[in-house]
Parts: sequence; C-alpha cells; structure tokens
Amino acid sequence: MLHTEIDVNTALVLTSEDGAEHGEQSDAKTFASSVNIDTLNMVGLSFRHAPIEIRERLAFDAQSLPQVLTSLVNTPHIGEAVLVNTCNRVELYVQGKSSETLQFIESIFARQWHAANESSAPANTSKDELPWLAEALVKRQGIDALKHLMTVASSLDSQIVGEPQVLGQVKDAYLSACAAGSAGALMHYAFQQALKVAKRVRTNTAIAEHAVTLGFAAKELADRIFGPTKKLHAIVLGTGDMAESCVKHLLKKGHTLSVVSRSKTRAEAFSKVLDAEALSLEHLAAALPKADLVIASTTTAKPILTEAHLKAAMKKRRHSPTLYIDLGVPRNIEPLSQAIEGAYLYNVDDLHGIVRQNTKHREHEADIARQIIDEEIVSLSSKIEEQRATKLIVELKMRAEHLVSQELKKAKILLAQHGELNEIALHHMLLSLSNKLLHQPIIQMKNLAQKGPAASQELELAAQLFGLNK
Repeated sequence: MLHTEIDVNTALVLTSEDGAEHGEQSDAKTFASSVNIDTLNMVGLSFRHAPIEIRERLAFDAQSLPQVLTSLVNTPHIGEAVLVNTCNRVELYVQGKSSETLQFIESIFARQWHAANESSAPANTSKDELPWLAEALVKRQGIDALKHLMTVASSLDSQIVGEPQVLGQVKDAYLSACAAGSAGALMHYAFQQALKVAKRVRTNTAIAEHAVTLGFAAKELADRIFGPTKKLHAIVLGTGDMAESCVKHLLKKGHTLSVVSRSKTRAEAFSKVLDAEALSLEHLAAALPKADLVIASTTTAKPILTEAHLKAAMKKRRHSPTLYIDLGVPRNIEPLSQAIEGAYLYNVDDLHGIVRQNTKHREHEADIARQIIDEEIVSLSSKIEEQRATKLIVELKMRAEHLVSQELKKAKILLAQHGELNEIALHHMLLSLSNKLLHQPIIQMKNLAQKGPAASQELELAAQLFGLNK
C-alpha cells in the first residue's frame, strides 16, 4: 500500500538538524502508540556476510529504486519498505508478519541476482535455487531489527567504525522511501528512532575522531604540526593509491599541491585529477624549499631524498617546520634526515602506529556508543511492553464487562420470574460469572502442566498474575 505525500514532509521535519529534538520526540510517541514493532523485518547482507562480488550483484540501481519500493508495497505480503543500499550493505526493511513476507523478500534478492547476471528469472524464483543465498542472507525481526538499524546508523557496523557518511546514507534511504510512498508509520518510527540515536552517539562520543586510515593519519599529523587552519603547500612524490589517498584528505583542507613523478606524463595525468602542479623529478630539489609538507610514495631501491637534499631545503627555509611523510617500502627518504632541525620525518610504520592507537580510541568510543544504543533499546522495549500490557488490560476489562452484562441479563430474567433478586439467584449469577472469567486461565494452566518441568516458570508467572504466591 502506497503512503501519502505528507509522509515526505513529516520525514523532512523530523530528520532536519533544527527540528530534530522537538519533532522526533513528540512524533515518535505518536507513532509508537500506533505501530507494532514485531512486524518490522530486516533481510539483507553486508560486508560481514558476503564479499563484494556478491554484494555488487545484489545492489539495486538508484534510478530504479522508486519503482522497486513501489512494487514491494503493492504486494499483499509487505505494507511498508525502505532499502538501505550502500557499498557495504544491501538491506531491506519491511513491514510484514507472515512467513510469506520473508520468503517473498528472499525471492526478490534471488531475482536481483539473476538480473545482475543477465539471466531471466521466473516470478517464483526462490533462494533455494542459489545455495549461497540461504547462508548469506541475514534476517532480523522486531526489536532486534530496530537495534541493528540503530547500530548501522551509528556507524558501529561499518568497515571503518565511526565513518561519518553512514548516517547520511541511512537518512537518504529513509527519505527516498518517503518520496516513493513506501514508508508508513512503522518505518517513520523505526528510522526516526535510529537517526535520533545516531545523532546522540555522534554528539556524546568521539567515535568519528582520530585517524584510522593512513590518509587521515597524514592529515592529523599536519594538523598537529601546523594547526588545523593553516594553508600549506605540499609536494607528493609518486602517483600510487597511497599517495592519492593522503592527497585527497589534504586537498579538502584547501592546501596547494605539486605532483612529482619519474614519468612527466603520469605526473600530468595525476595532477589534472587533483588540480595540482605537475613537476618532473629533476625539479624536485628546487621545489623542496617551498614545501611545508612532503609525501613520498614511490617504488625505489634506494632513497630518492637524501639527508643532503633535506639539509639544503631546510637551510633555505631557515628551518621553518616541514613535515616529511615517507610511505615507501623501501624508504624514499634517508632515515638520518630526522635529526635535521625543523624536519619532522614519519615513515609508514609510524603512521600505522597512529592508526592502531586511534583505532583503540574509536573502539573505546564504540563501547560507549553501544551502551547508548542498549539504553535506548531498554527504554523503547519498556514502552512497547507497557503498551502491550495496557492493551491486554483494556481487553481483559472489556471481556469482564461483557460477561457481567450477560449475567445481568440472566439475573433480570430470574428477577422477572420471581419478583425479586433472592439470595439463590444472586449466588447463581456470581458463581456463573466466576466460572466464565476463570475458564480460559484454567484451560491454559492445564495445558501448560502437560509440558512437565518445562512449564514451571510459566506456571509461576500465572501464580504471580493472579496474586496466588503471596
């Protein structure tokens, strides 16, 4: 069933930074009273369960996403749907309670696999035709599915714990479902709770801080030495992946860049992508005094930058601080250069040491984040159980009132026959009412007793409910 356009407006308000606190809290309470969290299902896989060769074949194209969501909620098995589709995971969150719901989603993934392999798939395609699918697909339901969504949004289930992009990806997935009309009250509730918790994690922990990649570590070193606001000129020696990773993080800070390579053609191609100056290796010595930061990442049998190179450059800079990052193995810069005044030399092991230390920091923050999620789940579970208890109490009262009404009708008949409600008629009415109220509980306790010792806890609970163990 498609949901109305007002869902999009509601979602935009509730996921905005300005209205998050008031909107999410008030509307979440409204939605909570009208949703059944037990009908929330997640079926999918991530980098933890399947390699990229499988994930890429199960990924849904962004252009076809609205059509996919619309077709899902137009089936009898699914009431609502949101697809979280990133490089690390493909997860479908749907509303549905029957076993047919899960089977239907499994068939969706099976057809997606066939489509990616350019083979036709019949409408009744199932996971049984693909042996790996049964093992790879992960299924979560109810409060467990909600906790998983919170964990994903908080970037605790990422290849790099704490990466900031994940929160935006989950938010975009939710808004896409709202725009497609496939998100209703349950998805509003689940995703708004997940986004609220993720924002709380981001605000109350330092999980996104501290470098956990070599590129971030290089940027962190530059910030330590020069401060986070100073604009630097950097020289990159080499055009490999590690050099590119470091450079991209530096360029985000607005630093200028020169690229040096043995091949002028490669230097020019690399510099065009990064909007940098291209230099040949012969011009490296002349360019060094102008550099605040030098990143060396090239394959060489012996150092390209010698102690003499750095001494000459630092003398011209009047020993103004210069950061040298040597990512090469074998090393590109002579190790003795680290004794030169003003030269800060770090090799690849130094950077990995920073990454390991920072990873420990993030893991500590991740533990705090998991505690926040556990607190939220306990709180939400309590509210859900309170709502269930309230519903049961209302139903119990209604049943009792119905039985009382029936017995009163019988009593009125006796009263009409005898002219007065005598003691015998009154006793008969109350005894009949007592028998009817206790009939189902007695039947259920007798059935439980047939389980033997396994039923002891349930029978104890029954005693507590009726106040019989005081």
